[in-house]
Amino acid sequence: MKNLLYILLFVPFLVFGQQVKIDTNTVSNIKIQQDLLLSSLDSHYKQYKLGAVMQIGGALLSSFVIASKTSDDDILSIPSAVVSMIGGFIVIDSNKWFSKMKTISRFSDKTTASTRDFDLKSYELNRSLGPINLKNVKSMFREGDSISVKTINGPVILNGILKTIAVNRIEMESNSRLFKFYLNQIEFIKR
Repeated sequence: MKNLLYILLFVPFLVFGQQVKIDTNTVSNIKIQQDLLLSSLDSHYKQYKLGAVMQIGGALLSSFVIASKTSDDDILSIPSAVVSMIGGFIVIDSNKWFSKMKTISRFSDKTTASTRDFDLKSYELNRSLGPINLKNVKSMFREGDSISVKTINGPVILNGILKTIAVNRIEMESNSRLFKFYLNQIEFIKR
């Protein structure tokens, strides 16, 4: 009876074993989603910290006003209460970074007009597929990546190392020279 139990338990494991193929597109999609989540977590933390500091600062100022014996600084209790309340609202608002719109992956298998901003196979941002902005560049590229850039002004494709990702531009080093490319002037960036 015991042998029959072993046969019924282990034979299915041996017979129905599956070999899982790892698709590079799926792996890159997971990495992009992880970066998106880490970015949202960082933004949440910064906003939460600001709200908490405002709450504590307002509460401390209110306590000093209440503790003082003079009535000259009683007028400060209203602004300190307002600062504390605004800090509370900022803390509550910091949860927006985990809302469905902020965490939904824009890198699904479906390619619609609103989600086809990236070509995941070649790690390319292309103006014809969607906007090239700070959020898109930061989610695809890291400082130190080897990239190729083409601007809308000329036919030259420049290759180099990505040095800086700024709000409105990227900086790339090529042949020991530093080039600045403004995001609104870039036709495509790819690895």
